[in-house]
Amino acid sequence: MPNLDQAISKVNSSYASANSNYSDAIGALKNAKNDFEYAQRKADDALQEAMINSNAVGYQHAGYHYYMADAKEAMDRAKGSLETTKHKQKCLNSNMPQANADFEELNEAYEAALQATKS
Repeated sequence: MPNLDQAISKVNSSYASANSNYSDAIGALKNAKNDFEYAQRKADDALQEAMINSNAVGYQHAGYHYYMADAKEAMDRAKGSLETTKHKQKCLNSNMPQANADFEELNEAYEAALQATKS
């Protein structure tokens, strides 16, 4: 039974690692989506600002530049979130062979324990 307990522990550890990477990737994707949507709203605001004030004398485009700068910052945050997602996906992919090996070891330990109880 010690082999079975050890195999269960390994599988639990592999699962926890994979689940953590998966959760982090999903969270980063949600952040990226929110940042992209925010950037789109700010770009739309900048366009509206430019259209409204396009004929104004002395208009300095301050509102337009403010909205565009805000949109650019949001796009940069989204890019960072996508990089995090990409990294977590690579971690998840690289850990899968070990998780599969741990699971196979668990299956073998289970079969051995089952045979031992039948004997």
